[in-house]
Amino acid sequence: MHIAFLLHNAFGIGGTIRAVTNLSQALTERHHVEIVSVFRSADTPTLSVDPRVQMTSLVDTRHEPDNTGPSRIYPTAEARYDLYSRLTDHRITKYLRSTSADVVIGTRPGLNVCLAALGSRRYLRIGQEHVTHDLHSPDLRTAQNQAIAQLDAFVTVSEADAATYRTALPALADRIRAIPNGVPPTRLSPADGHSKLVVAAGRLIPVKHYELLVDAFAKVVTERPDWRLRLYGRGPRRQELHDQIDELGLHEHVRLMGPVSPIETEWAKGAIAAVTSSVESFGLTIVEAMRAGIPVVSTDCPHGPREIITHGRDGLLVPNGDAHAVADALLHLINDDALRLAMGHAAVHTARTFEPQHTAARYERLFADLGGVTRRRFLRRKPVTPTPPPQRLAADCVVDADGDLHIHPPTNTLATAVVCRLRTDPTKTLRLPYPSPAISRRRHALSDGRWDLYLESPDGTLTRLAAGLCDTRALTAGRGGITVRIPYTTDKGNLSIRVWQRPTHAEVDHIEVDTTCTIVDGRILGAAFTGTAAAESRAGQQSVEVRLAQRGDRFRLVIDHARLTAAGGDTWDLWLHPATGDPIRVGRLLDDIVNRSTIDVYPAVELHGLRIRPYYTTANNLSIRVRPA
Repeated sequence: MHIAFLLHNAFGIGGTIRAVTNLSQALTERHHVEIVSVFRSADTPTLSVDPRVQMTSLVDTRHEPDNTGPSRIYPTAEARYDLYSRLTDHRITKYLRSTSADVVIGTRPGLNVCLAALGSRRYLRIGQEHVTHDLHSPDLRTAQNQAIAQLDAFVTVSEADAATYRTALPALADRIRAIPNGVPPTRLSPADGHSKLVVAAGRLIPVKHYELLVDAFAKVVTERPDWRLRLYGRGPRRQELHDQIDELGLHEHVRLMGPVSPIETEWAKGAIAAVTSSVESFGLTIVEAMRAGIPVVSTDCPHGPREIITHGRDGLLVPNGDAHAVADALLHLINDDALRLAMGHAAVHTARTFEPQHTAARYERLFADLGGVTRRRFLRRKPVTPTPPPQRLAADCVVDADGDLHIHPPTNTLATAVVCRLRTDPTKTLRLPYPSPAISRRRHALSDGRWDLYLESPDGTLTRLAAGLCDTRALTAGRGGITVRIPYTTDKGNLSIRVWQRPTHAEVDHIEVDTTCTIVDGRILGAAFTGTAAAESRAGQQSVEVRLAQRGDRFRLVIDHARLTAAGGDTWDLWLHPATGDPIRVGRLLDDIVNRSTIDVYPAVELHGLRIRPYYTTANNLSIRVRPA
């Protein structure tokens, strides 16, 4: 059978795209599956798509300027209406009239409206709901409800939302089904539950109510200051959340990590997952977290969480909109190691019930039920295997407890070696045996900088390796000097390793900022230290003495803001000056974060008409910026 999914933009990132790619991979075991992306915004999809899935794009926004005027078909009440035009009308119409698909599935209200208006009876037309009935505006509900009457079936991702639609459309109740999203198993081992890290992931939008989670975590920190919260995702609420974190003084406890794909490596770093939405259509992130072996604390919101979480067994459900209840539930799991670990173990078993093959089987039953006269054709048609497009060669990388990097390149190639090459000096290379290379912290010397990874073919040709899963949860650093190696995914999806190699290092542990000064607490690694500290002007030769207190390997710097403002606006780098030997740059290197500059964001203060803010450079060194307010 030929099954086509009509997506807004398969090259982006989001819950609908993840749900469709997961389902496509499961269906492609028995069928020809096609993902039709109305828009193409990148060379390759951000999320991994099974190479057997056919990718079709209708409008390439990278190369096709569109001034054809607004769409006449796409509903004006849709949030994405401004992106649709006469050109998209034409391309969608052409595709729906010419496709050889047996089933076409729309994945958002506007596309369901297009499918109902332009689709053909030659194939089954099915609409999907990835939000909820009640979250749509009245005008959009009306447009989609009218479309449902023209479709063969309409599928929600929760039973509760299906019931809402059946109540709203009693005459169409038999067309409305509920099939949950599927989440595939992971190649990673489950989390060990001891990381003292709470993880949340999703769009930074009002319905997710992450401000509630930040408020809750402020209460958590008063009792357990050793725990941290990481929030993954992008969205319009990012600045508001930053302001809230600053106001509550949580900049060392709550980090906005930005979008990460694949997200499964980040779930595996956590001990608890948190969801504070006012409404969830399904709760894809809940299942993803459970799959990683961590229990979920979630608001008991309509519709998805209560259909996934069994309260007290694999997670905790708390009243919707109650920050105190969220904090109490988090503390309950934080303070009870045995309960947290038992719930994490149960969560793995719960997640297995949502594996994509189960979702695919329910869709196949739906296709057969709707087939009628053509049912025999659906069941007898031989699976079509599309010619897969060329795929980039990708490698997983796992950091073990000793800090060694284990690279898992593809094994279906004629490669002879894996080659690491320093980006700023290609003459510096490290050749590793194929197919099971490992970079030992003790045996393999990698100089400071960014190292890119390649597969070497028998004729010496180098092919850049794309990044698969970078499992950095066990990342550690040496103490006889400092060696930090963090595998990461570049902006272009390639696998690289960021290396810091220092004989001695001043590692930042905590920063406090007030009007008069910035206080930096940290520790010195690699050698005993006696000496002084200074803030040094990057633009000139100025140097401002910084008060230094030291006890053993611990240090505290007190940077007087008045002294910096007296010297004028500039960027000031922080250094320790030992009695003998080279100066030591102050920075934060000892964890899994490759680029802290947009993650560890500190509040700014104003003094004498100047704005003062500590920040991390792209090399994760600590500096202080002084600019006119």
